[in-house]
Amino acid sequence: FPSLLFGWLRRRSGGVLAPAIYHAACNLLVDLAVLFYR
Repeated sequence: FPSLLFGWLRRRSGGVLAPAIYHAACNLLVDLAVLFYR
């Protein structure tokens, strides 16, 4: 499922920067969730 969202962001923005930033933000949120829910 995430690949569909990344593809949509790529198509809407015309580049890979928006999907890359979104991917980094998702990774950061997962890391924060793991940190605070241990």
